[in-house]
Amino acid sequence: MKVSKCRIYSFGKIINQTYEIEENGLVIISGKNESGKTHVRYFLTYMLVGLSKQEIQRFNHLHNHVFGGEITLIIDNEEYTLYRTDKTQHQLIIKNARGEDVTLEVSHKYLKQLDRTFFDRVFHFDVLTIQKEQGETPEQIGDLLLSLSMSGTDAIDRTEKKLKKELDHLFKKGGSKPVLNEQLEELESLEKKLIKLKKEEASYDSLENSIKAVTKEKCTREKEIKENKQQLRFYQTYLQLYHVIECYKIAEGYLNTHNQPSNHPDVYENDVTLLYEEKEQLRQKLSQQEERMRQVEEKRESVAALIGGRSRFEYVLKVINQDMFWREKQRVLDETNKDIEDLSTQINKQTLRLGLSLTEEQMLMFELPEENVSALELLTEQQKKVTEQIMNEQAELNQLSREGDALAYERHQLNHDLIDDYQREDILSDIERLRKHKEKRTESMRLLPLFSILTAVFLSLLVTLSNMNLFQPVIIYSLLGVYILILFGLILLQRPKSSQVEGPVKHISKADEDMLKEYYDVLHRDETAKVKREQLSARWSIYTNQSEKTERDISVLKEKEASIKQEIGRFHDQYPFLKSILNTEHSTVLRQVYELQQGLKLRKKLGDKRSRLNEEISTYVTTVIKDLELTKGLSLVQVLKEVGDLYNQLSHQRQVYQDLQEELIEIEAHNRALESKLKPVVEKLETIFQMCSVSDYHAFLESVEHTKAYNEKIKEYETSYQKMALYFSSKDMLSVLDNALIDELSLKETIESYNNELQLIEKTYEDCLKNLATLHAEKKQMETSTIYRDVAYQFNIKRELFNKKAREWLMYKTSYDQLLQTKIEFQTSLLPSILNKASEVFCFVTDGRYTAISFDSTTSELIVDYPSGSFKVAELSQGTLDQLVIAIRLGVATELSRTFPMPFIIDDSFVHFDDERKRRLFDYLKQQERQSFYFTTEPKERLKEYHVMTLEE
Repeated sequence: MKVSKCRIYSFGKIINQTYEIEENGLVIISGKNESGKTHVRYFLTYMLVGLSKQEIQRFNHLHNHVFGGEITLIIDNEEYTLYRTDKTQHQLIIKNARGEDVTLEVSHKYLKQLDRTFFDRVFHFDVLTIQKEQGETPEQIGDLLLSLSMSGTDAIDRTEKKLKKELDHLFKKGGSKPVLNEQLEELESLEKKLIKLKKEEASYDSLENSIKAVTKEKCTREKEIKENKQQLRFYQTYLQLYHVIECYKIAEGYLNTHNQPSNHPDVYENDVTLLYEEKEQLRQKLSQQEERMRQVEEKRESVAALIGGRSRFEYVLKVINQDMFWREKQRVLDETNKDIEDLSTQINKQTLRLGLSLTEEQMLMFELPEENVSALELLTEQQKKVTEQIMNEQAELNQLSREGDALAYERHQLNHDLIDDYQREDILSDIERLRKHKEKRTESMRLLPLFSILTAVFLSLLVTLSNMNLFQPVIIYSLLGVYILILFGLILLQRPKSSQVEGPVKHISKADEDMLKEYYDVLHRDETAKVKREQLSARWSIYTNQSEKTERDISVLKEKEASIKQEIGRFHDQYPFLKSILNTEHSTVLRQVYELQQGLKLRKKLGDKRSRLNEEISTYVTTVIKDLELTKGLSLVQVLKEVGDLYNQLSHQRQVYQDLQEELIEIEAHNRALESKLKPVVEKLETIFQMCSVSDYHAFLESVEHTKAYNEKIKEYETSYQKMALYFSSKDMLSVLDNALIDELSLKETIESYNNELQLIEKTYEDCLKNLATLHAEKKQMETSTIYRDVAYQFNIKRELFNKKAREWLMYKTSYDQLLQTKIEFQTSLLPSILNKASEVFCFVTDGRYTAISFDSTTSELIVDYPSGSFKVAELSQGTLDQLVIAIRLGVATELSRTFPMPFIIDDSFVHFDDERKRRLFDYLKQQERQSFYFTTEPKERLKEYHVMTLEE
């Protein structure tokens, strides 16, 4: 068995992982702590033998994923896939390479059903188990290794010790503490006490004997009373029915003097009359049906001659049943011919369109996998994309160049609007001089609004005073003075200081105003040009950076283009016809050649299929024509049509034959029904005639008349007998019938005698009852003393406990003896082969330092041999003892693996091995046909010579 692939759907922390395993021998699975080694180890165990419910719950905590997975096994060069998931209730499903389910009977041929505990003990190794399987004393080590050689674990050694401990706990010869020893002592003490008490109460036995004698006498008297009453009741009943008995005896005497008919034919008179009439009618109908059946049989034979036998029709029916099958083959052949024609036309068109001077044989000779075509298409597409990127980058660089020229031109145009600092100062001086002259001219114009407001206020006051009749000269003069003062103050405030005007005041002209305006325009253009110059400087810096980046990108793309061209050149060496094709058409041409090659292969495959179909159809047509003697040279369709017509004819004749057969069966069934009706009628008549001792119907009628006369006499006899049966029992009835009639006077005297005797017996019975009651009272008084009873009760309880423990000891003793016998049988049968295999492993691992492992039957110890002597296992070092234990475990597992071909699962169990011996054990496992999975934290770099699967965190 080889595990070739593991696919884990969801198991613990591992989700959707697939591991391909190519190694047949040793497979090392390496990973750090918490990398998932334990999950993979438990997954292998789950798939091979299953897990417990608690273990499944431990690893199934991702409920949105399917728990479980699948593994692929190679067994006897056959591939099987094992499925086990929570969707299948954790049940194992096995499929073969064709995806078909494998039944349990077939799967058990290759995969033996193993118990989980057996699997862990034999095929599963871990460091904790190895360390636990080492005893402390030399005897314990020897027993342990012997147990390992028997079962692969210390289970047998532990079982033997447990049984021995239980036996010593229950019973030990000459001991006092074991349970059975103590209980036996208590029983012996109680038994002596019981014997002593029994001697003290000897009179009790005498009383019991008296009770038994009186009880026996009482039973005798009861029996006598019962018998006396029965006889008394019989004679009393006899007296009561005396006249009925007398009539019976008279009737009996009469019947004895006359001959009794041997039968009673009068009872069957009506039945015989009806049966006789029915028999005559059935015989007449049966004669008519036999004549009809003869006519139908003649007609059936003539139809059978036309059909020509059963085999011919069955052959035609077989051909008819295969009609659709062969028509389907003909249809497939026609479709194949059409597909070949279409494919040939398509190949010719592709060849012409391709335009290469290659023959079909040359095209088929090329090794042209689809991966190469896809790779060249990918390279061509990459080259096209890189070329387009270069063109786009070059276009972008040209666009940037044009934008740089435009920026340079704009910067040149700005120089006309810029002025230097000296020009700017002169213009500002002239502007200041012209502005001041202009402000003086407009001063009188600024006072006009103020003067208008003050005048309006002054006139409003005058109107108000006039309305209030306060129009007096003093008030008017005062208001007028205030008005004048305010107006004069305003004029002084608006008048500029003499120091602010430099030089003589001149009148500003139209030319000065135009010049001032021109100065303002020059300054405005200068400010605007400066702002725009700063913007153009920033844009120029961006332009420079973008140009440099684009040039670098173009350089990288050109290098990539050269690399792709080099890769494409490799295909020119492999496919020389591409050298004459444009670079841009390489992938297209190679794809067309690939499709053309696939078309040629498909046409060849279809041609083989057509030849096979033609041969099958031709053989079938020839066979049918020969077997049915049809016209030669017919096609398949014509043959099937001829066979169909023949089938219709034969079917019609066969239907006629079948109808006649059914009619014949119906007639036969009708005849059988008539015969079945007639037979019981005849049998009944014969039975009745035989019972009545007559030969025919007329003799029967004579016998009936004779019987009726006798029945009148016997009726009186039966009536008397029935009346006596109501009162007498069967025994008394027999006595009455066998004996003669008793005299009536003697009968009365007998009844009186039985009454007197019954009174005497009843008096004696009452005396027995009184005596028995007195004896029982004395016995009860003696039994009120509870000492003997308590001791007897304790004795019975102790005896039951002792018997229970004794049975338990016997069970342990039987198991212990059977285990020892099994060990002896194992030592003589399986132990030598297991130790030979273990010696082979131990010798290989120690590089010949130790040559063999043997068992000393005298001391029941395992001995390790080396070239110049031998060691007891207790004298070995810790690491060597580990290696010995593992060698024996491998020996047991190898022997059992012949029956159970399971892989070994080893969980870093070589911790006490030095590097050299660990490598040698790895080499040994690698050479074995049995697959071994070794889980370790050792890094992959130190295990380069082995097949290592690394698990990542």
